[in-house]
Amino acid sequence: MDCVRLVFLMLYTFLCQLAFSSSSPHLCPKDQALALLQFKNMFIINPNAFDYHYHYCYDITNQVIQSHPRTLLWKKSTDCCSWDGVHCDETTGQVIELDLRCSQLQGGWWKGQRTSLI
Repeated sequence: MDCVRLVFLMLYTFLCQLAFSSSSPHLCPKDQALALLQFKNMFIINPNAFDYHYHYCYDITNQVIQSHPRTLLWKKSTDCCSWDGVHCDETTGQVIELDLRCSQLQGGWWKGQRTSLI
């Protein structure tokens, strides 16, 4: 009977560890969050950077979407995996994709011209 209790206790402990480890979110690494904030600071948010007469923004279903400043709420105090436009690996928390379409970002001087990332 003691052997059955021991096996049950070991199984219970293993299942609890598995449940807690898989349910806890992996946070974005601090170095990646800082790099994203530095990247954000290279641009300004310009609501006029998007012109519906010449450009259209589409979501993944090919529907026209309204532009909005995705980087506006990027803050050091929050997990970068929760930031608008930032997608992280669910297992590791590593940033794997940025979607900054229609973000009203403008900046960078290149060969004397201002570039706009819409």
